[in-house]
Amino acid sequence: MANLPRFLASVVVVIMAIHISANTVSTSVDGELLVDSRSMFKYQMPDACIGQSYCFEKGDNYPDDVIQKLDLNFESQNRIGTRKGSEIDEPDCPSKSNDGPIYYIMDENDAVRVVVQIPDKFTQRYNVRWCVNEGKVTNDTRHFMASRTFDKFDVECVSVKSKFNFVVLNQEENKIEVATANIPVCCKCRYDLKSRN
Repeated sequence: MANLPRFLASVVVVIMAIHISANTVSTSVDGELLVDSRSMFKYQMPDACIGQSYCFEKGDNYPDDVIQKLDLNFESQNRIGTRKGSEIDEPDCPSKSNDGPIYYIMDENDAVRVVVQIPDKFTQRYNVRWCVNEGKVTNDTRHFMASRTFDKFDVECVSVKSKFNFVVLNQEENKIEVATANIPVCCKCRYDLKSRN
């Protein structure tokens, strides 16, 4: 690279960095290559869960063999807290839910993390609840008549998220740690009085 012009050498370095890890987000400051923290973890969400902060799908790349070798510290289980969302359904904003083991999460740093799941030994079950019809309400509901309500109020169904702790693999895949993710726990009906001009 010594004979290449400086800008070409930089391009080669960036291409090499991208080739090494597709998850690497890199920038350059004064010629020094910086790597985003998201590149530290090599796992990706299964296709069925892309765009979500959690995944009930195990997928083809879940590292069962690595997890079986872990020396689990069950004191961590005390720090993960309650893992159940609201069971109350809003009649104006119906919801769907799923309850079971979550295998992947997107943590607060936008990194995909592997959630430790060992059947019959250490399982982390979560109840996830989200809006069936997220967004603005336009039809009559149990409590709102469109003909009388929507000229005075903006009404919408919103999936509410809460922070939950998960026991996950660390970067070296030889220990566990606790990571946090935002998981939908209920669907609420929100209405705001329209301003009058």
